Amino acid sequence: GTVLNAGINQPLTANFTPTDAANYNVATATVALTVNRAALTVTADNKTMVFGSAVPPLTITYAGLVNGDLPNVVTSALLASTPATAVNAVGSYPIVLAGGGATTNYAVSLVNGALTITAAAQTIAFGPLPDRLTTDAPFALSASASSALPVGWTVVSGPATLLGNVLTLTGAADVVTVRATQPGNGNVAAAPAVERSFAVNLAPCPALALLPAPTQPLSFSLTA
Repeated sequence: GTVLNAGINQPLTANFTPTDAANYNVATATVALTVNRAALTVTADNKTMVFGSAVPPLTITYAGLVNGDLPNVVTSALLASTPATAVNAVGSYPIVLAGGGATTNYAVSLVNGALTITAAAQTIAFGPLPDRLTTDAPFALSASASSALPVGWTVVSGPATLLGNVLTLTGAADVVTVRATQPGNGNVAAAPAVERSFAVNLAPCPALALLPAPTQPLSFSLTA
């Protein structure tokens, strides 16, 4: 059937063509109608991104188009934008719609969206530790976080103490387990902890020096 544009006094014409032309005449009638505009809701789609990554493409959803109409029925292009960038902190940022001029057949409502930035993940690289001797000197632990944030240390068990990243053995033979951690910050999530263990073995006794055998007979004297 006929699709009328929105407006006042839109003419709608009806034609009557009888199948019994001998008894009925062809008739035509026109009526003026008020056609209301259809409601069209244009929404900026919500998006999510990880801190430090690129802002994702911003998209728009149209709800309420009828009669096969396409979004270009809005006479000027609608644009979605956000102030957020890759370096913005974790949080929620608006996605704002702008543009979109008047359209004849639709009452357009604009709905802004939100871009949510979530914390970035990180990992710790902490290699195996070689076994040590009870007499070994203090040594520095080394590990790195993929976020470049500083790594912290804890002695989980065993005969050792920590000062900063310097591990000192306390002299007993046993197994030492050390844990590397990185708690994250407002923009980076805590890293999974990594533990490394190594054995502390008794240091061998120093070799005894043997005196050479005497080359002359020994004599002893006793006095009362």
